[in-house]
Amino acid sequence: MAGPYSKGDQAINVKCQIDIANQLLDEGLCIPYAPLLSHFLHMHRPRSYQYWLNLDLEIVDRCDAVYRHDCRLDKYVQKDSWGATTEVNWATEIGLPVFYDKIDLDRWLSEQLE
Repeated sequence: MAGPYSKGDQAINVKCQIDIANQLLDEGLCIPYAPLLSHFLHMHRPRSYQYWLNLDLEIVDRCDAVYRHDCRLDKYVQKDSWGATTEVNWATEIGLPVFYDKIDLDRWLSEQLE
């Protein structure tokens, strides 16, 4: 999952990603990685923005796809998010599919399970 963190209210952005991750878990089609959960690790032991981004990119290497989301569960809306854009660009560079629409993601996930 790739979504905004530092643009806007961080708490709202983290909650948004948690809500989307829970929806994906409830659907049972995938095991989502929600990088914004690192917000809670950062609260207890702050690390640089670049540290967290590098960690996210390492995890993208282990993913099957990336879902670029916003707080509306069914549609991507462009937000100025350097980190999420970096994650999407990396996923594209290493050949992973990137989804901007939940319907397309669900279709792809269903096909992977067939």
